[in-house]
Amino acid sequence: MTKGAEPTRAEPVQIIPEGRVVFGIQLPIQSQSTIYVEDWELNSGPAELARVARQAEDSGFLLRGGVRTTPPSRAGWRGP
Repeated sequence: MTKGAEPTRAEPVQIIPEGRVVFGIQLPIQSQSTIYVEDWELNSGPAELARVARQAEDSGFLLRGGVRTTPPSRAGWRGP
């Protein structure tokens, strides 16, 4: 970019259908929060996480958040 030039931005990708109201969820188990964790999450693993994600999808959640930037083995993952 040259001095004084306006930055360019890519057009955003719209994933929400026009005219719809949608909702989503940060998946429990995966988020591994110590603030809002429920007891059942402490010993849950991939099978339970998949079950929660399927239920969210079946219930109409458009967005199901799940992000991992560190491999579980290096992050001290508390799951089984």
